[in-house]
Amino acid sequence: MSLSSSISLGSSSTASVDASPYELVDGVPLDWSGRGTSHVDYIKSDTLPLIQGQFLGHGMHGGVYETTCNGIALAWKRKYCARRVGQRERREIEIIKRLQHPHVIRLVGTYTHGPFLGLLLWPVATCDLANLLEDVDWLQKPIQGQDQMEVDDIPTEETPEQIGERQARLQALGLSTTSMEEARDQAIAYLERTIGCIASAVAYLHTQEIKHKDLKPSNILLSAKGLWVTDFGTATDFSILTTSATEDGERGTPKYFAPEIAVYALSGRAADIFSMGCIFLEIITLCVGYSLQQTIQLRSQNDKSFHANLDAIHAWFNVGRIASRTSADEHMMGLIRRMIEQDPDERPSAGIVIEEVVLISGLASALSNSMFCNPCCGGMSESESADLWLQSQQSQRLPAPLEMSIIVGNTYEQRQPHLHTYTFFITVSNPDLVEKVHLFLHQSFRVTHRVYEQHPVTFQGWGWGSFDISAYVVLWEGCYWDHPMARRVPHGNARRMLPLFWSLSFEQPRLDRTQTVAVRSVR
Repeated sequence: MSLSSSISLGSSSTASVDASPYELVDGVPLDWSGRGTSHVDYIKSDTLPLIQGQFLGHGMHGGVYETTCNGIALAWKRKYCARRVGQRERREIEIIKRLQHPHVIRLVGTYTHGPFLGLLLWPVATCDLANLLEDVDWLQKPIQGQDQMEVDDIPTEETPEQIGERQARLQALGLSTTSMEEARDQAIAYLERTIGCIASAVAYLHTQEIKHKDLKPSNILLSAKGLWVTDFGTATDFSILTTSATEDGERGTPKYFAPEIAVYALSGRAADIFSMGCIFLEIITLCVGYSLQQTIQLRSQNDKSFHANLDAIHAWFNVGRIASRTSADEHMMGLIRRMIEQDPDERPSAGIVIEEVVLISGLASALSNSMFCNPCCGGMSESESADLWLQSQQSQRLPAPLEMSIIVGNTYEQRQPHLHTYTFFITVSNPDLVEKVHLFLHQSFRVTHRVYEQHPVTFQGWGWGSFDISAYVVLWEGCYWDHPMARRVPHGNARRMLPLFWSLSFEQPRLDRTQTVAVRSVR
């Protein structure tokens, strides 16, 4: 039976036989229509069993409102369709309804009513990422002698009502507004961790053969409970029903266009990677202390889009003295640089992006309180790592350790004034136990992440000044580091990765440091 087949259910409206049954949300049945299915075709004279609640925002094709079903708040969108919803569109709807990921919005109900297609989405968010970017930018403004976040004392052109809205939004996200400094620190911590959640969601969509096509901050929803990517692919924006292939509804938002989209060339999933890289660039620049206006200056030419200003952005990566809190920020910018390459073939896949985000987040947490992903996407803080290590010491009888010596350092020669050639190296006393070594370099390098499977590890280059290098020494499966700084491998629980950090120095012909770390085998 085809997806367009239907049966009568008491009135002239129909429920598709092949449509999914009603959804469960947090264990609560969501039979929103009372018809036992998640999709219903109504006739024009039918009254919808939905009550329009508060206005949530503007979608591409109209307003979005809140409604409730069995006490569960849902986002209700209505889209005008230029032609009838047919079998192809129904199939796409059912594909989207089957998606299950903690950071992908759920489509829990659909209906047709005259020329309109209705969408019921869960959950209802507090705000979107565009709101949070603006809020963090506002919090970054220097506040002199400000201890309390009192509206009357904040030097700003905003009205008390606007400031009150910002405070309410931050509080709804679970962030403190006791003082400007505390609000800023907590908002930045929340913001930087969205990177891993976004990357995880896009990687999942790509494994399901779905391209988002319109990644932008306003399509990333936030609440105190999580983050969700919404409006992905033709199945949820239904652009084949509402717009032509040449209009922005199909192509995305010009500011975040990939270069190939801008010139109407064929595009694939790499276009999503470019858009995601643009979002990450806005996030990381705010987190290290830049303002949104300073980021806008990087794309001040042409139409002020990212793709039309790539030369200026890449020049900034190459020669700009970019602010950073730790070397992990530089490594994250290096990943972003690769994500926004002009050539789609040069961009990493979404799977590689999320893996590198997890790795860089581990380096960040080892250096500071910073993290680029939450535990739901593989993140682990230094305190969590140390706690797990301590628990393992106390809760089990451990096998006898093997002591491994690790030497990290560099040599150099001066070739010209202010120009050096150098060799960075890592050697280990038991190379047979080491599976590979991850090396992360400064964002000015075209390739900022390198993986070595031969030992010893050496990296040679030339340049001037000094920069930081970070690394992971990864043990083979069956062994793990007995050290509080050790990190889990991505998508695993074994603490097989040991982070190392080195500042390249040209003060002496050779500088190195030796440390001895215990290695244990899994019994």
